[in-house]
Amino acid sequence: MKRTICFLCWLVTGFVLIGSTKADDREDVAALLKVDRDFYQASLAKGADAFVEYAAENATEDQGDSVLRGRSEILEAFKQLFAQPGFRLAWDPDDAFAAGELGLTHGHFELHEKGADGTEKKIVGRYITVWRKQKDGSWKFVWDGANSGD
Repeated sequence: MKRTICFLCWLVTGFVLIGSTKADDREDVAALLKVDRDFYQASLAKGADAFVEYAAENATEDQGDSVLRGRSEILEAFKQLFAQPGFRLAWDPDDAFAAGELGLTHGHFELHEKGADGTEKKIVGRYITVWRKQKDGSWKFVWDGANSGD
């Protein structure tokens, strides 16, 4: 996990240093914010299927204690989560960065689930999603991960 956090810090630093100075990159930043918000809305409507719809074929989902690789692993894990009574996941991007075919969104999330004793458990935290622009101009996530806590 420490390697993942170090890599993400390096990646974010690179995006910040590069900045979004080109007009195309500024347009991509707006597109990334929109696709991240659309992804969330799709998750409300479609549940786990939204994670496959927005994931690149070789996407990685870092869940802290496990790493999911590829759409099929991501789909199975999120099907199990969405099937749990009381499960809800909400997120909203705070900002985005773009450079060429890569982009990054980061923001805050809130997860609700029922504990073993039946009481609702609320987890809040921050997330980072790395996106790659596809040949058709759409964006698909290639890496997604989060840390709980503010």
